Amino acid sequence: MEKYLEHLKSEKENCKQHIIDIVNEQNGFRFSSMNLQFAINRLKEIEAIEEFIESEDFKMLK
Repeated sequence: MEKYLEHLKSEKENCKQHIIDIVNEQNGFRFSSMNLQFAINRLKEIEAIEEFIESEDFKMLK
């Protein structure tokens, strides 16, 4: 579980950086609403997973 949480944290930071890069058209990224929407959606997914892991429902499953 610890490795998975580390992976989520890393992926979350990557998504944030991708959003910044897309908006600023840096690091080879060109502004595209589709790319931006994908990065935002993935960030929301990661945050939802983290929220679930911290929830009482998940703790009862352990």
